[in-house]
Amino acid sequence: MESSERKKIFVFDTSVVSALFHIDILEKLIEFKHSFNHIELILSKEVFDELKNYKEIMEIEHILKQIFKIYDVPIDILKEINLKYRGLGQGELGTLALASNLSKQDTQLSVIAIIDDERGRKVADKLRLEKHGTLWLIIYLKKLKIIDKEKAKKAVRKLRIKGFYITNEELKKAIAEIERGC
Repeated sequence: MESSERKKIFVFDTSVVSALFHIDILEKLIEFKHSFNHIELILSKEVFDELKNYKEIMEIEHILKQIFKIYDVPIDILKEINLKYRGLGQGELGTLALASNLSKQDTQLSVIAIIDDERGRKVADKLRLEKHGTLWLIIYLKKLKIIDKEKAKKAVRKLRIKGFYITNEELKKAIAEIERGC
């Protein structure tokens, strides 16, 4: 495996999966996963349990299981992070604990927390985890030609309609990046 193809693990938070579902991009992760063998897409059991609260998402549970591997996070790691960083939701806690655990297990892995929650992103920084969010992922999928330019722009615009907080400046910047060809 070349250094540019170092194994990457993307650990998704609940809100990202929900956003991708609502902007009709979630199923594109199947193609993404199959096109890039060095990338693994995973959910913590806590995130999967939170997704069970979304009836419309659980109607495609079989697709979720095609896209993601679901991991149990050691309870001691969950407790440690929960005690140290109060105020995280179960999904954020599971995402950060799993990403932290995986990055400590194998330093050769590139573990990326895919998380939008502001508090969760701050904790990711404190844990020294690489992190990105939904906007980054849409642009990344466009860059890798998993989605085309028009689908990417439509998805970014649809985020706001679906209740995703994005400033006008962030929206313009994302659209410009997609237009440039990422």
